[in-house]
Amino acid sequence: MNNDSSLIIRLVIFLTSFMHVSNITNYVLSLRLGFVQWHFWAASMLLCILLIAFTNRVFRLRKPSLPYVLWVGFFMGACAFSLLVVENGSDSIQGFIAYSWFFASSLIMVLVVRSVGDIRACGLGIVAGVLLLAVLSTMEFLDPNFQVIVDRYFEDKAKVGEANRAGAFYGNSNDNGTAMVLGMFLGQFFLPVRLRFMFFIVVGIAVLGTVSRTSLTIWGVAVALSLLLGYGSKSRLVGLVGLGFIVFLSYLLVSGQVPILLANIGAEELLSGDMKARLSENFFTQEDGSTLARMQVAQGAWRLFLENPFKGIGVGVSDKIDGLGTHNQHLKVASELGVLGFLVYAAIGVVAVSSRSIVAVVFLLLFAAIGFTNHGLMTYTVCAVLFPTAMIFIPELQRSESQNASKRGRRRRRRSSTRATQEVGS
Repeated sequence: MNNDSSLIIRLVIFLTSFMHVSNITNYVLSLRLGFVQWHFWAASMLLCILLIAFTNRVFRLRKPSLPYVLWVGFFMGACAFSLLVVENGSDSIQGFIAYSWFFASSLIMVLVVRSVGDIRACGLGIVAGVLLLAVLSTMEFLDPNFQVIVDRYFEDKAKVGEANRAGAFYGNSNDNGTAMVLGMFLGQFFLPVRLRFMFFIVVGIAVLGTVSRTSLTIWGVAVALSLLLGYGSKSRLVGLVGLGFIVFLSYLLVSGQVPILLANIGAEELLSGDMKARLSENFFTQEDGSTLARMQVAQGAWRLFLENPFKGIGVGVSDKIDGLGTHNQHLKVASELGVLGFLVYAAIGVVAVSSRSIVAVVFLLLFAAIGFTNHGLMTYTVCAVLFPTAMIFIPELQRSESQNASKRGRRRRRRSSTRATQEVGS
């Protein structure tokens, strides 16, 4: 394959990854042109397929991707089984279609991304998407007028006037925060080490603007683990400063000192009245209407699982619970697909372990933690890119970098040995 073809492929991979993470294309198409989500999936998949045909690239499934592909096949088999044995009409069909397009788009990424250069293009697309969300989220948080301009342009009237609740190109601030945090954790591996801590801070400011307790908590956990494992910085000093910053921020949010701190530096006008009230008490334990509603729908989903432990209630049906869904990805799968379907879903842990990469395991733990308060993770455009990136691409990239480092070390030792021999001979 010539250099021009490789460049075109990597550009399309970058743009596809960027669009999936930022959600910008789906947002514009759905709100401006009236398309539904699967139109976006279909368009992105078609683009990749045409690209492969144009560049004469042959479909080839590589060995490292087999565990993930098998897991996708088994999970879709569980969904198909539910569709056949549980009669719930259009709700089940819509749920099955949502999973189908999600996994189809994910598998296309697996087939298209093959070389280290392709992996880096995909990773840089993730970074660019996260940074765009971070910029928009920060602007929306600091300047409600900016948010109104953006929302009017996209005709999303439901978001207008929701001060200090940055949703960017996602339907709500929780989804936006989830996309930024998970994208940040994986995106760091495609940045120079010296820029990673700054990347964490930029995303952290934006996540604070979403006012999502789950997203902010997982952001802190992701940054702390990255620093402790040596991913976020090679400097112990930077690592200690980063961990200290997380502890300090946690103290401010738990003690309700954020408004007081902003008042002392003359920046209290940045917060709306609602935000001041929320940040004046323990940010993580306050029980507002949202918390109680999530607890109630989760309890309802658990009852449905106990009533239908084997067959489940049908794929996609739990989204109709009280009009809110389960707000829990794990209970969503368990209630819809039953015990067998949940065991297949949980087998993604086996895929992560089989990758022999700590990154894949940590990503899955972060995903699982967010899954306790969010039920739409496996139909997000962002996760269609992040799943294969965590399970396949980054482990491959790390193995390649390790092999290259070993080769460089052997070359250095050979050169040193040669110089020593020459000095002895002289």
